[in-house]
Amino acid sequence: MIKRIGLTRIDFVVAVVCVVFVLANVPVIVAGGRQRAKLEVCMANLRALTSAWSMYADDNDGKIPGSDIGFATGNNPRSSWWIDWPDGVTGTPSYSVFSYVDLTRPIAGYTVAQLIDHAKDAIKAGRLWPYIEDLSSYKCPTSRLGDYQSYAMVDSMNGWCMWSDATITTKKKIATKMQLSTSADRIVLLCECPQYFGDGKGSWGVFYTKEWFADSPPKHHDQGTTLSFADGHSEYWKWKNKTTIDGPYNGGWLGWRPGPPYDDLHRLQIGVWGDLGYTPTPSP
Repeated sequence: MIKRIGLTRIDFVVAVVCVVFVLANVPVIVAGGRQRAKLEVCMANLRALTSAWSMYADDNDGKIPGSDIGFATGNNPRSSWWIDWPDGVTGTPSYSVFSYVDLTRPIAGYTVAQLIDHAKDAIKAGRLWPYIEDLSSYKCPTSRLGDYQSYAMVDSMNGWCMWSDATITTKKKIATKMQLSTSADRIVLLCECPQYFGDGKGSWGVFYTKEWFADSPPKHHDQGTTLSFADGHSEYWKWKNKTTIDGPYNGGWLGWRPGPPYDDLHRLQIGVWGDLGYTPTPSP
């Protein structure tokens, strides 16, 4: 007697349920794939910019570009800024306008078209442009329309260093590549996509001598951000602590202390400064 092999009614129902489940989750799967692709592009941009940063230093006796855009000092002259602003633009709009242009309105007597031109020209006038002449490399693919510069260098890389612990941090500031004892764990750039109009892109800061943020941690990439390091590699850090995630949005010179645990804060401080300038609170 030959047994007939085929689908039972239960098999058919199970198959239908599986198909329905897959079809229902296709949008989620596709969206997740798109987000991952954008994340990879962002990390590639950071690697390209850091490579340009390194080449600039190699061509300038090891000196790295100034990262505190908009604040010219003896140690941070405009001639060294990695992003500049175009000649002929003075007073208003301020440097922060060049990071993000509100496409819905002109400001300070400039048309939207002029502001867009200024944003692009500021990048082209920067020290890294001869090494990476591609505007898209300065913009995260997940940022909004009107955002032309998504990335910020950190304070320690020839940046601001003028928070309340400036007497110590100015001594720790890196001005040349030779000052880096290690490079694989020192942050150069991070993705700081702005959340609202007016967010600037000077250098991104965090305190060294106390358990505080200075600028707020970027959370544009699924409650985390992308970063590049002095050896040229890039990483994605997803924040672990609820207080980091629930803290202030990007933008503003805030100076705020999250609640414990402080793992995210410690990790960023070590990445920016190389170590902690205080005895950290143990994780609970």
